[in-house]
Amino acid sequence: MKIQMVLDDHSAHVSKETLAHLETVPKGGVRQVLYPRKSEATLSSGLFMNPTSEYRGAPFWAWNCKLDIHALFKQIDVLKDMGFGGFHIHSRTGMAIPYLSDEFMEYVRMCNEKAKTNQMLCWLYDEDRWGSGFAGGYVTQDIRNRARYIVFTSEVFDNTGMASSREEFNRVVENNGNPKGYFIASYEIALKDGRLHTYRRLMGDEDVGTNSVIWRAYLEIEKDDPWFNNQTYVNTLDPAATKKFIEITHERYYSKLANDFGGSIPAIFTDEPHFTRKEDLRNVGEVRGVVMPFTDDFNDTYKQAYGDELLDFLPELFWELPRGQVSVARYRYYDHLSERFSTAFSDMIGMWCEAHGIMLTGHVLEEPALFSQTRVVGEAMRSYRSFQLPGIDMLCDNREYSTAKQAQSVARQYDRPGVLSELYGVTNWDFRFTGYKLQGDWQAALGVVAACIVCRRFSH
Repeated sequence: MKIQMVLDDHSAHVSKETLAHLETVPKGGVRQVLYPRKSEATLSSGLFMNPTSEYRGAPFWAWNCKLDIHALFKQIDVLKDMGFGGFHIHSRTGMAIPYLSDEFMEYVRMCNEKAKTNQMLCWLYDEDRWGSGFAGGYVTQDIRNRARYIVFTSEVFDNTGMASSREEFNRVVENNGNPKGYFIASYEIALKDGRLHTYRRLMGDEDVGTNSVIWRAYLEIEKDDPWFNNQTYVNTLDPAATKKFIEITHERYYSKLANDFGGSIPAIFTDEPHFTRKEDLRNVGEVRGVVMPFTDDFNDTYKQAYGDELLDFLPELFWELPRGQVSVARYRYYDHLSERFSTAFSDMIGMWCEAHGIMLTGHVLEEPALFSQTRVVGEAMRSYRSFQLPGIDMLCDNREYSTAKQAQSVARQYDRPGVLSELYGVTNWDFRFTGYKLQGDWQAALGVVAACIVCRRFSH
C-alpha cells in the first residue's frame, strides 16, 4: 500500500514516490561501505586471523560525565588494545555538556580523528539516550511535533485544557497556547454477550437508547517527562516531526563530519523508535479510558487509502463484533498505522542516509513477536526496509531466533550487507565467557555481521 500525505506548510511532503524510491536505489554505493572486501574473489587467511576494524565489534561508549579529551583518547586506545574495531558514541544520563552543542560536536570530531589514527570506526548515535526522534527535546519543544494518541473513554473531559475541535486546537497553538488536546467524536455503544451489539457515531446532542452508553474519543498530547529532558517523545507518525529531527541531528553531524561519511564513519544508529503504546480493555465491562496510537491527520490519510473514515468504525478497535465477524476496519487501522510509522520515520531517515553516503542502522522497539510489535511499531520488518544495515536488540542472553531471522530476511530482500546486533547487554556480572561465545555464534549463524557491544551488565 502506498499513501500520500497532504500536509500544511509546517510539514514535510512525503508521497508514494518514497516507496518507489526504495525499489530503484542502485546496488553498491553506501551498501558496500562497511565491507569493501566483499567484492574480492577470496578473503585471505591473514585477514581471518587478524581482522580489520569493520569485522570487529564496536561497543556503546557511554558519555555520561564531564568529558576530557585526554581521557577520551586514552579510552579509545584501550578499546583498540582490547581488540575492538571502533565505538558507538552514546550520549547518556549525566553527560556534563549540552547534547549537540558546539563543545559536544568538537569532542565527536576529535574522537573521529583519533579513530582514523587508530584505524578504527566511529559509529554515530542519533539521540540523547533513547528512543530516537526527539533530539534531546529540541524537536518536541514545538507542540506540533509531540507524540499524541486517542483516548477512548466514557468520561467527559470538561475544563481540562481540551479544545472543542481540531480547528480550535490549531488556533490556540498558533497563538502560542499549550492545549492538552481536543475532542474528536462521540459514540452510542450497546454491548451484548461481551461483544458490540450496535454502535454509531454521534453527530451532536442526540438521544441514545436506554441500553446504550456514550463513549468519547479525544486526541491527547503526551505529557512532559524528565526522561525527554522535560519535553515529550516525538510524533513518529508525522513526517514533519521527522524532518525536524533530521535537521537538528543528522544535518548537524553532516555539517561537521561530511568528509568521513562512508569512511571512518560508516553508520548512524537509531534506537527504539516507536509510537504510543496501544492499550486494550482488560474485560468487556471495563469503563476506564484506553489509548490507541493516532495523529491529527490519521483519519484523512486512512480515508485516502481505503475510502472510508476510520472514525466511523472506531469502536471496532476496542470490542469484538458479534457472531465472530472479522473487523475489516481494525485490520486496516493496523496496516495503515504501520505504514504511517514506516513512511514517516525510517523511510525518511533511510533516504537521507542513502543520499549522504552513510548507513542507517539500529533497531525498533519490541521486535520479538508480532503481538509486541503491533503495540508499538506495527511490524518491524516494514520499518527495516529503509535501513542500510538493519539491526536487532538481544538483551539478557535471550534466544529470539525470529527476531534475528526477520532482520536477516529484510537484509536479503533489499541486498543489505548483513545485520547488526546490540548484544551482551543486561547479562549481569556472572555471565561466563562461554555465554558470550554462544550468543555471538548463534547470531552469526542467523545473519549478524556487526556487533554493537552493550556493557550494561545489570539486571532490570
